[in-house]
Amino acid sequence: MKLIIITYDESQTYNDCYNRYKEMGYDPIKFMGLNAIKENINKNHICYINFKNCLKKYIDYDEDILISEDDAYLLRKIDVENKDEINWLGWWGRRSNASTLGTTLLYISKKKINELLHKMDNHKPVHLDYYFNKYIDTIIVPISYTKEIQHHSIIYDGVRSHKNSIKLN
Repeated sequence: MKLIIITYDESQTYNDCYNRYKEMGYDPIKFMGLNAIKENINKNHICYINFKNCLKKYIDYDEDILISEDDAYLLRKIDVENKDEINWLGWWGRRSNASTLGTTLLYISKKKINELLHKMDNHKPVHLDYYFNKYIDTIIVPISYTKEIQHHSIIYDGVRSHKNSIKLN
């Protein structure tokens, strides 16, 4: 299983995220995504586009993959129980309508990569959390493996601070 961190040039949190994964015994791969502001991409679509581009790059990988946002802070070693599925392992919130917030860490079985990429290619870009909540069957773990590193969010346009965020500096 390979761990990939999606980031971009000016990420405030990438080094903290990367170092935490290393501390926990993982050897993350850095995937350079697009920057919404520099590329003039709708800020609510950028995570979807970067996630899809990451899948395209690793479609022929012969392993299951973990895809992490660059603001994830891993709390404990990862144990995937449903290895043939897509598991939503890291998130920072839940709404009363059962929506999960934050696609902080996703496990994708190699058996599901082609199917997921095909679905994403045939859908217009939307907010990534919305897409996974509405269109993709995932197994959502009851306790998140991650917290979100506090930072200025381009999507939120401010510092997102909530009960599942962590301030490191």
